[in-house]
Amino acid sequence: MTTRDAREKFIQALSDTFHPREAKNIARLVFEDVFEKNNPADESPFSVEQINQLRQIETRLKKNEPVQYITGIADFYGLKFRVTPDVLIPRPETEELVYWIIESHKKAAQAPVRALDIGTGSGCIAVSIQHKMPNWQVSGADISAGALEVARQNAAQYGAPVQWLLFDVCRPEAWPADGQWDLIVSNPPYIPHKEKKLMAPNVLDYEPSVALFVEDENPLLFYDKIGDFALRFLTPGGFLYFELNEFNARQVSRLLEEKGFREIEIARDLYGKNRMLGAQKPD
Repeated sequence: MTTRDAREKFIQALSDTFHPREAKNIARLVFEDVFEKNNPADESPFSVEQINQLRQIETRLKKNEPVQYITGIADFYGLKFRVTPDVLIPRPETEELVYWIIESHKKAAQAPVRALDIGTGSGCIAVSIQHKMPNWQVSGADISAGALEVARQNAAQYGAPVQWLLFDVCRPEAWPADGQWDLIVSNPPYIPHKEKKLMAPNVLDYEPSVALFVEDENPLLFYDKIGDFALRFLTPGGFLYFELNEFNARQVSRLLEEKGFREIEIARDLYGKNRMLGAQKPD
């Protein structure tokens, strides 16, 4: 069997479960990231071992396991990141947040800006910013040692000198003893448990719930705690960026305004949803 034949049979097998366009995209990711075969018209032989591996992948996909956890790779901001069940799969919305930050601070590209990504997970935000802004001093923090190990590996493959911190931002007594940053960014847990019923099985059954969900009675918990952290550790006039639950954008804006932040801006994603926020600490 040729690689082309194997790809076409794989797409056909997936089309019973996935939309044809999604099936083709999954096939592209599997053949690129697992078999290192990028050409859909590839006529090279596809071995029996590879066919068996492909069948195993098909079985896992039909059990709703995300393709990124199967391949171990997720695309983000033009880079490829290692992912495991210890970390969230990077999302396109988060790419937009990174783009917004980089575009907003292009003039500071040569300055040694100190930036911190809280809840770094795979390190996709921190590593992408460091990759685009090599003169910046970027750090990433997480509550999960497993996540930080994945982030370290991702930084290493791109030679990104990101510094990694292990602490719980919700516990002020666990905050760093010292340190100061010019920019803090976070994509914190923001989905209330009550919204679980609206979510796809591939997210609920496989991605780390600690990185997704917040208690129904306190949906702004992480924005509140990170806002306090930013007041303490941001330099005067420093910048704070968040990814948002579109339904809580105004509440987060009011929360930060009450804490004294200024120049608060809510930005829409490509679908017109309020998904990002930027603010400045008072001078």
